[in-house]
Amino acid sequence: VTFNENLLRQLPASFWTLPELVYINLSDNSIDSISVPENIACNKISVLRMSNNLLTSFPSELLSSMPLL
Repeated sequence: VTFNENLLRQLPASFWTLPELVYINLSDNSIDSISVPENIACNKISVLRMSNNLLTSFPSELLSSMPLL
């Protein structure tokens, strides 16, 4: 999934519950925080591009659910 350069500020928490996601490009947006759902299901992600956003941290519980990164 590619959402780069879309002026996104947030992602719905449900985004991280899509079990078939493998590639995500969210670079060059305005994302400043990430909401973490209770039922994280994105364990197949092997590429996550988040450069050039406004994030100051990334939720550790979300990162730990992506063992292929």
